[in-house]
Amino acid sequence: MLTLRKITASEYEAMYESGILSEDERLELIEGEIHTMQAIGKNHFVTVDRLSNQFKSYLQNQVIVRVQNPLHLSETFVPQPDLCLLNFRADYYAETDPKPEDINLVIEVADSSLEYDRNYKLPLYAEAGLAEVWIVNLKNKQLELYRNPKGRDYLLRLLVKTGDAVAPLAFPELEKVWL
Repeated sequence: MLTLRKITASEYEAMYESGILSEDERLELIEGEIHTMQAIGKNHFVTVDRLSNQFKSYLQNQVIVRVQNPLHLSETFVPQPDLCLLNFRADYYAETDPKPEDINLVIEVADSSLEYDRNYKLPLYAEAGLAEVWIVNLKNKQLELYRNPKGRDYLLRLLVKTGDAVAPLAFPELEKVWL
């Protein structure tokens, strides 16, 4: 019988530092396993760019908008969400990784990755205690909004259709149409 050996976030980061893994590779650590991220298409990266610019414009100097960078959430979970709104810190989290309470919103833009984001990453975001996660569902042109984590689930799930306004939980003054 074949047994898999799970790795820790520390081992994962050491693989990057030693050159075993290249910074050009699109990888993330999910439950101790290295997952290759799917290639992104034009609609995906245009949506990420648009949302990133909007949040930077609306929330100048209030947050750090982290785009497609690792987020160390546990010793077995280091995802690379498309967007992450972090509480502003002058050191940009150079000394310590953001804690769940530092994370205002995580956004996954999903086309071909929709089922992966919903079924694998979302439960782990809930388990990490992230207050709010949005999945921009490009296939159905809607925003899936998840709030109030409990265990590996979110108690509140909303579908926001194109043209409907919504605000991030941490920034209720930002109620607007995002899709």
